[in-house]
Amino acid sequence: MRRAPVSLVLLCSCLFLAAWLGGCSPSSDLRLAESSSELTGIFVDNSGNFGDIQVGSTSAPLMVTVYPSGAGSSYDTVTDVQKSCANFVVMPGLLPAEVSKYCSGGQLPAKTSAVNANAAPICEGGYETVEYAFPAYFMPTVAGPQSCVVTLTISGLEKTVTLVGNGLPPPREIELSRSSVAFGEVRVNNDSTAQTIVVSNTGSTPLTITSAAVSGSDKFVLSGSTASIAGNSSYTYQLTCRPTVTGAISASFQIASNDPDEGLVSVPLSCTGIDSALNVMPSPITMPPARVSEPQELMVTLQNAGTAAMNLTSVDLAGTDLVLVNAPPLGMIQPQSQVTARVRFMAKSETPVSGMLTVKFDQNKVQLVSVSAQAKLAGLSILPDGEVNLGAVCVGSAIDEEFTAVAIGGANFRISNVRASGAGFSLASASGPFDLIGGGVNRIVMRATARPTVAGVMSGNLEMDTDIPGQPRRIVRLAATAIAAGVGAAPADFDFGSMLVNEPTNVQRFALANCSGGPLTISNVTIGGKDLEDFRVVEQPAAGSIAVGSSITFPVEMRARTAGSKSATIIVTHSAGVTEIPLIGDGFLPPQPVEPIGTYYACSTSEGSAGLLLLAMGAILLLRRRRR
Repeated sequence: MRRAPVSLVLLCSCLFLAAWLGGCSPSSDLRLAESSSELTGIFVDNSGNFGDIQVGSTSAPLMVTVYPSGAGSSYDTVTDVQKSCANFVVMPGLLPAEVSKYCSGGQLPAKTSAVNANAAPICEGGYETVEYAFPAYFMPTVAGPQSCVVTLTISGLEKTVTLVGNGLPPPREIELSRSSVAFGEVRVNNDSTAQTIVVSNTGSTPLTITSAAVSGSDKFVLSGSTASIAGNSSYTYQLTCRPTVTGAISASFQIASNDPDEGLVSVPLSCTGIDSALNVMPSPITMPPARVSEPQELMVTLQNAGTAAMNLTSVDLAGTDLVLVNAPPLGMIQPQSQVTARVRFMAKSETPVSGMLTVKFDQNKVQLVSVSAQAKLAGLSILPDGEVNLGAVCVGSAIDEEFTAVAIGGANFRISNVRASGAGFSLASASGPFDLIGGGVNRIVMRATARPTVAGVMSGNLEMDTDIPGQPRRIVRLAATAIAAGVGAAPADFDFGSMLVNEPTNVQRFALANCSGGPLTISNVTIGGKDLEDFRVVEQPAAGSIAVGSSITFPVEMRARTAGSKSATIIVTHSAGVTEIPLIGDGFLPPQPVEPIGTYYACSTSEGSAGLLLLAMGAILLLRRRRR
């Protein structure tokens, strides 16, 4: 950790002492300002959409920014950032992090109106803010659309953002499950335990294996030949070592294919022939397939294959995440008899693990057995995810939303049951069970329906029970707005919160439902009202008529041109008349430049040094605060 210079520590101490003794200080502690996650907003570059990224590549970062959105001063703290999805990476940095806003100059009385009756006082000198931002990346390992919900804990409450991206498969891409195979010590004239190498094609077109052979030694036996591997599929080879003499043996398993940039791949092989009466099974030890956070165990047999009794003196296991949970009994093993041990793989991460089982017997004899293990992540991606608003729906009618689930990690898992909860919500598809294959091999589609019987805001959940380790249930929050009759909008009004002048807010989608007696034709969607130029319809709805019981959506954003409270109205002109949706928001300016002599001298006491200290304090604050 880099330490602060001593001079800076002393200066900060002096500043604190000067303020405590009555030097210049804010009129109130910023931490006494209102604190609530409702006074913060979250802005994600490009609305959290990474777009198309080739499988195996890493996207450019999208910044996730938490900013103070209240109309007045506020102080909040981000204490945690969590996500539990593969293929997306967030780098939250050092936490807790401050998110605050306060007026650095004088305040003028608030300008209230019928639309914004609770307007905050106007900050004459501009606001100074502290924001918290961190980068997010998309690193697809499978093709197709994927999503990730990121949960932020702000002042004790949780807020979520949803990241999305689309993995683009390369034309063809070879990928091997192992980069090398170490068979360890194998008894002369005996076969080792077979080891597998899985060759996958993560591309979209067939990968042709034109040759597969072992080069360098005839003591390795290969099972498998040439093959054509379809996109997102695999082919498995098996290898064994059968030494005929003692000593080290090495070779390579070579695979030639039509991969455009890896036409020939080579996997090093190693094996050591030994003369021993101790037969360890399996040897080498390959732990069973595991999922991250789901430990696996394997029984290991130690057999005396000789004609005389064997004295077993010790058995030890070394290796990260490998545990010898049941050691065999030490002592004499009669000819053709055996004892057993149990090895556990903790499966804490996807990092490949290697270790060594060391067996000592008959005084000075030592036999080494290689141990390898790897866990795969069971990652469930649902699209859409997080908080999903189905929009506006007429009472007595229904609106559907389709959800797609895919296993974006390398491990398989099962969704045992799917259900919808909440008044007016139901599941319009099969409830399961569904088996999802790792690597995005297959997808399942679920459909939730909102069918209201009364007008008002609807809320519910789409719930999935899974066997994913540590994630037995996945919940997507559902919402909709039920319209009784006529033409209705959802949301019926909207507050964009507070944003710096000339910076856009996140895009908000609005829905319009036709609950009238006949088809509805949309003429146009415009913005009207006092601050119409501070709001924008990002995209007009598709032309044509809206059938009875159906709806359309369109996106709107706010970009304040000047400081202060903003109000406008979305005006939707249609064949049944006009539907209006009130909008409000707040724009704020960065603070005005401060003259050091005038401001800091006016705040200083009769001690001239206090003014210099306060001037230095302003410089330090600029290092940690972003002036908005």
